[in-house]
Amino acid sequence: MLIPSAKLHSALLQTSFGLFWEETEPHKSIVLAPKLPTDIIKHIYLGVSVYLSTGFLPIRGGLAMCSTLAVADDPDAMFFIQRTHDPSDTELLARFYEQRQIELHPFDELNRNIASFKCEISVPFSKVDQLRRITPLVRELSDEERLSIFRHLEEIFAQDASPLKEIELTILEKESPFWHHVHIPANAPINEPKRFNQPYFIGDEDQGKQLEINLARLLSSVFDENNLFASPFGVTQDTENREFTDLLAVDSAGLLVIEAKAKAVTTESLSQNNERRVKNIAKQVEKALRQLRGAYREALQEKLLTLRSQTEIRQVALADLPIHLIVLVSENHPDLAKMDIPDKVIELGEELGVGVHIFDLNGLSKLIRRCRDTQELMSLLDRRWEIASEHRVIKFADEWLA
Repeated sequence: MLIPSAKLHSALLQTSFGLFWEETEPHKSIVLAPKLPTDIIKHIYLGVSVYLSTGFLPIRGGLAMCSTLAVADDPDAMFFIQRTHDPSDTELLARFYEQRQIELHPFDELNRNIASFKCEISVPFSKVDQLRRITPLVRELSDEERLSIFRHLEEIFAQDASPLKEIELTILEKESPFWHHVHIPANAPINEPKRFNQPYFIGDEDQGKQLEINLARLLSSVFDENNLFASPFGVTQDTENREFTDLLAVDSAGLLVIEAKAKAVTTESLSQNNERRVKNIAKQVEKALRQLRGAYREALQEKLLTLRSQTEIRQVALADLPIHLIVLVSENHPDLAKMDIPDKVIELGEELGVGVHIFDLNGLSKLIRRCRDTQELMSLLDRRWEIASEHRVIKFADEWLA
């Protein structure tokens, strides 16, 4: 497990995906510390192939140095992230590639190093020599130039993915620590009251529990823990002994009703083709939408939502609050937009008169990272739903939210 430096910790807080190299004490070894989606880290943990590459691209009369990390998580494609470097990274990367054994310490959406790997790499001397001989651009690249580089690389990789496989990481050892958290929902669920007190562990077979724990941790960064109801039960005649939803967050700014659906990440699931994967995610989303419709209709009939947990009974006046329904999936996919999922999301929101959203943990954390409090979060969700309903399409990336 890697304890990040202050510089790395700051960088992790400011990005959704990222590639970072860190010099560790006391041996001065260089480790790779990427920030990745949890499901991609699970794929690495299960043994899929991982690759690195570093090269130079011509731009603005000079050369820009760029690195990529690729994970063969999909039989039809690969997940990859990129970053550009400034000249000060040259010696660090050269020293990194000179190591026969390297350490890989990926961080998840909550900035936790949830798995660590010792890997073997084989890098030709000519590659290291090239890094030391070529001087990349001294001036800082603009965001537009970086985006241009990444788009250019994506066009290349779409035609031929072999450049992504320049250096393969052979995993020799792996470990996954248990993560204990201070912030937990104060309103413990009636069913399994200690569920959210349990440590998080990437190797836990109950992946639904993992996703709900991560969701609670994430929301606790903007909601007071007393306002998070984990697996609350209703107390109407029809719902007294039935879970209302997976997680409910409420305060004076608004109400979030969330259904979390975790896709099992197993060795077998990694061999599924893209079409099968997307269909499986779509089924999870459709089930969650049905559950949210049922939960909201029950609440709407009463006008006053009564929630029951192990420790509290609270009444919430629905007429006084903006409400958003959220489907949280462990793995999202842009091809969901090509199916009828967007239509079903829009139709449900219009039927109930509330915002309806689909997120994975990364998408939700990206949104929350922009918010100082729940008021700002609800405002962004309002805007997100407004744009989605106006254009009759669900956006699965939120860069368009200004």
